[in-house]
Amino acid sequence: MAVSVAAVMRHINNYFEVGCISGGFAISGNAIAPAPESPWCFVKGSWMHDGLYKVIGGKLQDVPGGLPEEEFTGRVWLCKPPAEFLSLCEQISAYDDQNPVGSLQSERFGGYSKTRFSNAAHSWQEAFAVHLAPYKRMFTEVG
Repeated sequence: MAVSVAAVMRHINNYFEVGCISGGFAISGNAIAPAPESPWCFVKGSWMHDGLYKVIGGKLQDVPGGLPEEEFTGRVWLCKPPAEFLSLCEQISAYDDQNPVGSLQSERFGGYSKTRFSNAAHSWQEAFAVHLAPYKRMFTEVG
């Protein structure tokens, strides 16, 4: 399973928030109104849509099957992660796809032998800890 940008942000306690909008919102046909003017947003206070979304043209992206309609009062955090961080998220996702926790590290034939990664030592969190350190925060207002 691919690691999402939201999972990485949650891990580092940083949603790269640059502001928020509070009040009434409507979601219909994947469009959110009022539309946040940021490339990503985190919805909070909804019954069905809390979470991080990529935003293009006022529409919430990457939602399999679309979003059910809803009107709610809550808060939408405007998020602007840097390009380097998003690139790192792609690398993390690719790493996790190729090296799932508990996966096979090596295997031999002729006196058969196999070695598996340990769960704690080679997770994406451990493998990318040094790269994620500059982005890590102790606390976040989002979530």
